Amino acid sequence: MDRLGYEESGFDISIDLTPMVDVLFMLLIFFITATTFIKPIIDINLATARSAKGGGATSNQIVIAINAQGILYINGNQVGLNDLKPIFAQQRDKTINLFVDKQTPFQSFLAVIDLAKLHNRNDLVVTTTPDTTNEHR
Repeated sequence: MDRLGYEESGFDISIDLTPMVDVLFMLLIFFITATTFIKPIIDINLATARSAKGGGATSNQIVIAINAQGILYINGNQVGLNDLKPIFAQQRDKTINLFVDKQTPFQSFLAVIDLAKLHNRNDLVVTTTPDTTNEHR
């Protein structure tokens, strides 16, 4: 008998928490990683459209963001219009996905589209957010 009055039966009644801790760490890593893909790298207030669908950037795209001041970004790094020329020419297998702030000057937006057209790129996508209002304009 042990000191609490129970007979020793040879069974280990302790619970091993190691697998549960492993699962919790895996879930934590998953959610941290998933939220970094959801957050935009720069602050862009996308325009709304009734035809917009859920989704966003994929790995097989060239993602170009244009902020409200007309500044271009690729992967969070500021670039100039001339920096896009080799990207459009060399990465022909990737779709061009534009994330354009609704306050962006139209000339900045048009300059990117014009440059893409000059490189015979017709695979342009403009990402918008779904219009949730019931108004039909």
